[in-house]
Amino acid sequence: MKLNMEGAWWVVTKYVGHHNHDMIKKFDLVKFLSAHRGFTPQEEQFVKLVHDCNLQPGRMVHILSMIHSKSGKLSSLPYLPSDVVNLVAKYHRESQLSDMDDTIAYFMQKEKEDPDFFYRIKLDDEDRVVNMYWIDGAARRSYRHFRDCVSFDATYLTNMYKMSCCPFIGINNHNQLLQFGCGFFRNEDTSSYVRLFKTFLECMGGLAPMNMITDQDFGMRGGIKDVFPTTIHRHCRWHVIKKAEETLGPFFAERTDLHKAFELCVDHSLTPDYPTQ
Repeated sequence: MKLNMEGAWWVVTKYVGHHNHDMIKKFDLVKFLSAHRGFTPQEEQFVKLVHDCNLQPGRMVHILSMIHSKSGKLSSLPYLPSDVVNLVAKYHRESQLSDMDDTIAYFMQKEKEDPDFFYRIKLDDEDRVVNMYWIDGAARRSYRHFRDCVSFDATYLTNMYKMSCCPFIGINNHNQLLQFGCGFFRNEDTSSYVRLFKTFLECMGGLAPMNMITDQDFGMRGGIKDVFPTTIHRHCRWHVIKKAEETLGPFFAERTDLHKAFELCVDHSLTPDYPTQ
């Protein structure tokens, strides 16, 4: 038998059978042979797609097994679950090297399409992102009309970089939610909030929110006081009730009337205006 490999001819002159092994009869065992393990180009593209959507490797393995077999058995895969984990780790390393470049390129493209698009990125001495903020033109224009109440929530946390995700949320005259931009920052301290709020104020032409609803974070409170001195700062009802339930739950459980009175006080804490004498 003659084989042509890269222009050279190879001739088999002798075959020793006992140096070989028996052929594998079960498909389930083929994946343990390195020569038969691997992903098709379509599978690699699929794993890359779901990785970009932050899908966990375990869920990827389940979906791939369903593609190879209706029963979804892991034995139907021509590779091991660890191979999927290693491929995801490879894409993860690649995305860490290019994600910021891709983000800046996206922002620059949005600037060309939308003249009112706004973004700011703050870097530290090692060129790492400290905080960033962006907003489109339509949201900036809406803010001028619906800045009477803005909710700022910093309880979200990104999976990959452990940075706080902080959307500015308002509401229009149709009771529809509006997002007045979004920020990311690394440290939840007063200085970080001050930088983010100053960027927000710059973006909005110096117009501060009339009312701002946040959780009971002391750093956030200091940032609002420094940057938005005329803004009325209010605490989020959900956080107030949650903290009260954690602290006074057993106490309220024995005093249902007091619990109802407490919620009534929180929900209807309005001070009537009496006519002056």
